[in-house]
Amino acid sequence: MAAGRGRETHWTPIPEGHGSRWHRAYCDCLIWARTVISPNPANPIETPLVRSWWLSKKKGKEAWVKATVVDGRVQYEVQHNADGPKKGEDGTRVGRGGISLADGTPISADYIKEQGVQRGLGSHLIAIVAEDKKGRLYLSPNAEHMAASLVKAPDDVPRQELPYDPRNIWTPAYGLTNFSDLFTNRQLVALTTLSDLVSKARGKVLEDALAAGIQAGERLEDGGMGAEAYADAVATYLALGVSRQSNRSATLNTWQPLERKIVPGIYSTGYSYGVGLCRNKSIFTFNRESCWSDGMD
Repeated sequence: MAAGRGRETHWTPIPEGHGSRWHRAYCDCLIWARTVISPNPANPIETPLVRSWWLSKKKGKEAWVKATVVDGRVQYEVQHNADGPKKGEDGTRVGRGGISLADGTPISADYIKEQGVQRGLGSHLIAIVAEDKKGRLYLSPNAEHMAASLVKAPDDVPRQELPYDPRNIWTPAYGLTNFSDLFTNRQLVALTTLSDLVSKARGKVLEDALAAGIQAGERLEDGGMGAEAYADAVATYLALGVSRQSNRSATLNTWQPLERKIVPGIYSTGYSYGVGLCRNKSIFTFNRESCWSDGMD
């Protein structure tokens, strides 16, 4: 992510009912679902763990994900109608466990944890939320979208083990044992980039302050009031912003389709192409990228 780059623009296929087949739109959110191999040995498909298939229930703008099994693999297609699953038939989650999408085989919570520890939980891209001049769009994912979401993790990420605290930190039971496990590779790239930019921004602020004739003075921690202290203060606020962003840009957040704008230019929907916006449970704002259908509690 280059310093100073704004929102990324992508040519995105628009579903029927939205005009032309191809349209320039902003990708707000990639919605993901965690997956687990079905315990049925006769039909061991990789099944998604999804609380609800609905993307929007707003009258006239209904959208939901239709998941079907084709040749042993799950395919996802966004539907734009009100004929989605009814209450009691929605999603594949049952309590803390689930059911196989293929044949309804029960999947216990213990089995999900066991699979997470032994082989790791998988993930499927199930829908894309985009935005154009007319509003929000819900799109079906394709192989190109999936390929674009796969990036290499940076080398300098926090790989320390999470502390053992079952009451408050429950991810190790699912195989997520390190801090870096809580983020996608794209999120890690974005967050490490932002972290690196904090120090670069401090250097630029210091350079401009000195050029403006402000004396260097002492560092902020030493009680300084000059250019060095000013640069430290700006860097501190930027670092706090990055820290706050990392809390919202994790795979343990779910999508919150809030109101369109909180502040002019700052959007509040879903997950970005680098970071994201979410609540504390299983999606992703900064340059919006991915969201997670809650596959774990």
